Amino acid sequence: MGLLVDLDSSAAAAAAPAWVEAGDYELNVAGVCGAPTLRPSPGLERCLTLDLGGKNQNPSPSEIRLGVHLHAFYLTEADQIIGLLQQALPPFDLLITTDTGAKQHALAEILARYSSPRWQQRFDIRVMPNRGRNVIPLLRDGVPFLGNCQLVLHLHTKRTIHKSFGPDWLNDLLAGLIGDADRVGALIQAFSTDPGLGLVMPLPSELIRPYLNWGANFEIASCLVQALWPGRALDIQAPLVFPPGMMFWARPAALAPLVGALAVLEPLPPEPLLIDGTPLHALERLTAHACEVAGLRWALAGARNRHLDPGEDGARAVQQRVSVWDPQPEAYLEGVYALGTLHRQLQHNLEERERQLEVILNHRDSLELSLTERDRGLAERDAALADCWREFKQAEQEHQRQLQAILDHRDSLELSLTERDRGLAERDAALSDCRQQLQQTEEEQQQRLQSILDHQHSLEMFLAERERGLAQRDADLSESWRELLSNQNAQQEQMQAILAQWKELKVQLAERERCLADQGVELSECRQELLLNQETQGQQLLTILEQGRMLAASLEDCRASVRDLEAEQLAMRQTQRWWHGGMLRRLGNMLK
Repeated sequence: MGLLVDLDSSAAAAAAPAWVEAGDYELNVAGVCGAPTLRPSPGLERCLTLDLGGKNQNPSPSEIRLGVHLHAFYLTEADQIIGLLQQALPPFDLLITTDTGAKQHALAEILARYSSPRWQQRFDIRVMPNRGRNVIPLLRDGVPFLGNCQLVLHLHTKRTIHKSFGPDWLNDLLAGLIGDADRVGALIQAFSTDPGLGLVMPLPSELIRPYLNWGANFEIASCLVQALWPGRALDIQAPLVFPPGMMFWARPAALAPLVGALAVLEPLPPEPLLIDGTPLHALERLTAHACEVAGLRWALAGARNRHLDPGEDGARAVQQRVSVWDPQPEAYLEGVYALGTLHRQLQHNLEERERQLEVILNHRDSLELSLTERDRGLAERDAALADCWREFKQAEQEHQRQLQAILDHRDSLELSLTERDRGLAERDAALSDCRQQLQQTEEEQQQRLQSILDHQHSLEMFLAERERGLAQRDADLSESWRELLSNQNAQQEQMQAILAQWKELKVQLAERERCLADQGVELSECRQELLLNQETQGQQLLTILEQGRMLAASLEDCRASVRDLEAEQLAMRQTQRWWHGGMLRRLGNMLK
């Protein structure tokens, strides 16, 4: 026997189907409790479906009186259903039941929006306690109010909040029972031409086929049958057919056998109700039984119009043979046999899954051991990294101390430069006094002194630029100390080279100051001998210029050292990024 459900390939071996085939029937086994339920198969349901295709001559309102009962608990769905009734139905009597006065007022406003309503004959909006869902309002108020109608359409604002397919189910029900004006005309004509037709139920959609069973309602339904129709008894082997969602077309006579349930069900159960296993759910499943008790037959209506094919000439004969009271032991036993076969297959699949699970558990244990070893290795690496981090912090503190020493040395150099500038200022004052005394060589001496001052100013600017460059280099070094992890020895050597360069610069500056002091002394002592010693002074000036060039060369060497240091820092950063990337890749490979 093939299965009639479409299971997902990943869960087909573990999940049981909702039903199994049993000839023209199917055995629904999706109920959480109770025995399996026998139902018509999809092929038999197609034979039980009315032929609503083709052009139908709709009866006029004078030929058949139509009534509609709408139980409006949700206003949004009520507005949708009222609009559909206005579009598709001929004139009809209308009874709307609801549970609060506020909803009654809102429903009156919805009806007032239509200028030419189809419910002009007779309509009412009634408020009643929220007991009995839509079934009790139909039997208590709907059947008496619409008793003069030859045909009744029962609807309610079904939402099915405990299932995700609630809106789709409601749309399927409305499409099967109403659809459009042509479909409604075909349904009315079916009742008009067939006086024995008492109930038309919507063809079940694939969304709810797994839920079409007795579930926990068979015993409750048996008690209701004994109370309502003495002499009759339900048989679990009889097929179960009922209107899913409790919406249908019916003659009032087909509903009359259910009216007696009002006395049996008192007092009515309060809300909230269970989703299954209540007297109301059991009474819903007895709708087709009541139709047959009234001596009428039932039929199905699909969501689309259909024509009977030439090969379906025996369809209406089949309709006469299917009864919800007649047991079908052969079909039931065939379904039970198929269910046993399916059970054995599922049991075999379960045993196979258990073996696979055992293999998976063993593999999991081995993976856990491997992960434990990896965790131990990672813990050791973390400890090693922590030791490296402590060493790095210690080295960083030592470098901070060295950097502070460099900054202090820079401050001392700034003080010496300030003293030198003060000495140069005093020398300028002495030279200006000398200009007044030198009459014959004043113009030439002034030119020479001006050249000396220009050279001095250029040297001062050069020294200031060098100090700014050194300050920038110090800032870069301060930032790079935090990034260096493994190259501390090289940095120490570079710092020692920088200190040596500072010492050389200091010696050169002291030498230049001594030279300048000697020149000042020579100028003060040789005021009278300037004319005779011009050649000697020229040589001294050349010596000063040579010393300036030497100082500029030493400064250029400093800049080259700084550039080399920056290049080494960049290389060290790239090496660190490469080392960290390699560590991350190795860690990722180990974690895989």
